[in-house]
Amino acid sequence: MALQFQSASSAPAAPAPRALRHRDGLRRTPRGARWDGLYWAGSAGFALALAAVTTLPAHRVWGGCAAVGYAAAAVLAGRGPYAWGRASALAAVAGSVLLPLAVLMVLGTAQPEVGVVEHSGDLLLATGSPYAPHPSLVDDFNPYLPGMSLLGLPHALLGDTPLTDARLWFAAVFLGALAVAARAGGGWGRGGSGGLATAGLPVARRGRGGVAGARTGREIPAESAPLVARCGRGVVAVVRRGWAVVAGPARLPVARCGRGGVAGARRCPEGLAAPALPAARRSRGALAAARTMSAVPANPALLLASCPAVALALAVGGVDLPVIGLMCLGLALAGRRGGAVGSGAAMGAAAALKWTAWPLLPVALVLIAVTAGRRAAVRAAATALAVAAAGVVPFALVDPHAFVEHVVLFPLGAAGAGSPATSPLPGHLLATHVPGGRAIAVAALAATAVGMAAWLLARPPRTVVAAADRVALGLALAMCLMPATRFGYLVYPLVLAVWFRRDRPAPTAGRAPSRTEGDTGHAA
Repeated sequence: MALQFQSASSAPAAPAPRALRHRDGLRRTPRGARWDGLYWAGSAGFALALAAVTTLPAHRVWGGCAAVGYAAAAVLAGRGPYAWGRASALAAVAGSVLLPLAVLMVLGTAQPEVGVVEHSGDLLLATGSPYAPHPSLVDDFNPYLPGMSLLGLPHALLGDTPLTDARLWFAAVFLGALAVAARAGGGWGRGGSGGLATAGLPVARRGRGGVAGARTGREIPAESAPLVARCGRGVVAVVRRGWAVVAGPARLPVARCGRGGVAGARRCPEGLAAPALPAARRSRGALAAARTMSAVPANPALLLASCPAVALALAVGGVDLPVIGLMCLGLALAGRRGGAVGSGAAMGAAAALKWTAWPLLPVALVLIAVTAGRRAAVRAAATALAVAAAGVVPFALVDPHAFVEHVVLFPLGAAGAGSPATSPLPGHLLATHVPGGRAIAVAALAATAVGMAAWLLARPPRTVVAAADRVALGLALAMCLMPATRFGYLVYPLVLAVWFRRDRPAPTAGRAPSRTEGDTGHAA
């Protein structure tokens, strides 16, 4: 494959995209102004505090293990030459996810929700309904929609083995959905939906022994976000492992990639096309971006997994993770041309798991209607409702009384057993300590829903990021105002707000932002 760059006389150099400037600035940040070490140290402090105050054994184990991992990440961050290195992120994931998950599985300890889902799978296999007909204890109640019990079927079919642990299936659905969402262009990934960020670089395809513009191999615009490109033998290496690269009008000669970084020219340092190449080291006659693991920037997906809220849920068994993953997949497909049916299927699958996924439907459908037309929105809506109905209605009809008691009355506190969701957020504090506070909290929740709906109609979102922000804000307000709520529910707005804020280029002159870019919720 031959790559040609515009000469300085033929066209001016395009301004470096915002993602390039951000990445380059991140690598050059002075040690005293960096935040990654403080972040990891703060995460270690949070883990220790949780281990000291929690009454849940699984959370105590997680806190002890995660504190060690985060402390190691803080040490590695302090020693590394660049911010947010891969070594520190890997240490954090190992200590906050892998180690506590292994320890908890050996001890046979998990969050109570894991047992609820596994028991619902047993009931589904035995009776056709995932709900106990006469629940008496709190652990007898199953407040999730019938689709969640499918994640307990491996335990019901194969017995109590490590691979049938429901939390592994929670994590598998979550990570699998995010991986598909990344390939659809709605999140981070090695390939993602962007392309090579070099001024004057023409459209490139991923080919064996050539430059990878996109992992999927589709053509991409030259001014898109910098992504992973691989160096073949004797071929130009533009980006390796996410490093920002040359952004200038000069001609880049044939180069080879040294171990661990980008090489401008094997034995021709003057071959570098522009001074925009980030800090690099000379390594055996070539300019390498970095040789050490700590110098390689972490995949942002690692940083998301190592976030305490997400890592805790991955290790102890958070039932909200598969719901969040499918919601992200539905939004990512909603922002893709021709993805209405796939988006509807993903949203319907999420809606069959838990009520918390339903607020996504109106926002995503409005996004599809605005960007792809009403017919596409109708197709997405029909698909979502069909999938959700297939996952809910047949099982609910087996025992309608049990379905209403478990899924409707119990979350509202009207089933004769108190909900364990008692985190001291405003809605719960109102319901507990203020006379008539439950009615006040419900009224505030309803007013918030009406306000969000009015905003959605008045200024519909036109990008995936704007739609994700709407859903995240609405869910955050709902989690705070619900009478029965938990701090763990805030993982919904956290993931939705962070996942879609991957590195993306600033719109350049003459190019309209794509549906996954930008942040505006209305037309200019």
